Amino acid sequence: MPLHKLPALLPRLLLALACAAGVTGCAHQEVPVDPDEQLETYVRVWEAQQEGDRGEDAVVEAREVADPELLQAKLEQLALEFPAHVPTQYVNGLVAFDAGQPEKAQTYLDRVLRLQPSHPDAAVLRAQVAVQDGGLPFARRLLERQAQLAPQHAGLHEALSGVLFLQSEHEAARAELLLAERLGAPRWRVSYHLGLLDEQLGDLAAAEVHYRDAVAANPDHALARQRLDGLLARRPREQ
Repeated sequence: MPLHKLPALLPRLLLALACAAGVTGCAHQEVPVDPDEQLETYVRVWEAQQEGDRGEDAVVEAREVADPELLQAKLEQLALEFPAHVPTQYVNGLVAFDAGQPEKAQTYLDRVLRLQPSHPDAAVLRAQVAVQDGGLPFARRLLERQAQLAPQHAGLHEALSGVLFLQSEHEAARAELLLAERLGAPRWRVSYHLGLLDEQLGDLAAAEVHYRDAVAANPDHALARQRLDGLLARRPREQ
């Protein structure tokens, strides 16, 4: 379903023209929008939508954007009004990616990285877009460059590990995962990916240990439990 395109600049342009022509009533001009404040409101609504309550109870003053498509249109309007506001551009990229709009997400994320060359979160998301499109070399170059700019960011090393895994550079992928853990990446997530790595290499015993660690650290991690159950189901046939 197409987005409801809301004209962002026309009302302000008409107001400016009217004031320039001496139209009465121009003393009461619009209060300038604070992009940080407005974005915070929209993000709270979006997070509420992600949790399933459609934003109805999250922000009383923003119920008019409780519909996901209308909220996205509001965010895009804010991005048009503040094209150099990095947080707004990034949130638009995130929302577009979540909505299954990779080309739109790419546009916003590329803009973020032009405005702020070191932005690990935008880089990780942009790499995901590239991986989905088969652009592993681009994703690797981007993540390696960002890791040089922000070497202490655990998420960059996790993402780079995933790209290296897809390129069958298993030992390099393992090294990046272990580095990410030292930098604070969640143990359950690192264990899960180490399990995938060892399973790919055929070391099922080591993979089982990692999956058990992941489940113990995060019992709600369904993927780790599924991988563990799959290994356990294969045991009798392999013995």
